[in-house]
Amino acid sequence: MSTGGKWLRTSLIWLILALALVLIFFVIFRPSSDTNSVNVSTILNHVKTDMAKGQKDTLSVSASTLTLTRGQNSTKEVANINDTFDITAVLKDNGIDYTNSQLLVLQYEPRGRHKVAITRLCRMVKVGHVCLWVINLR
Repeated sequence: MSTGGKWLRTSLIWLILALALVLIFFVIFRPSSDTNSVNVSTILNHVKTDMAKGQKDTLSVSASTLTLTRGQNSTKEVANINDTFDITAVLKDNGIDYTNSQLLVLQYEPRGRHKVAITRLCRMVKVGHVCLWVINLR
């Protein structure tokens, strides 16, 4: 019986060492989170700042979140919104030119079951006295 107990203790030590190595591996090599949770006001302030610097940002609007990708940076900022949130009205009310697709790209994520991706909405084209919204579908 002494060899069985020794085998059990040795196996238990190896198991603990293996778990420790796996834990160390995940701590060192885990992917860093590149998404920061913020409020809508912070996103609007960052959009204004970036536009003033001439930096192109992307705003992605879904049913429950507003995501800002700042410039070529992979860091994203996410704010919670409700289903009645109107991004164009909010941008206009805050003095942000959302029609300038050189500095701000709006992306709308699909709502519901149908998967239609709209890459750019809010590019206005003036035809005579009528403004048309141009929608590019993927």
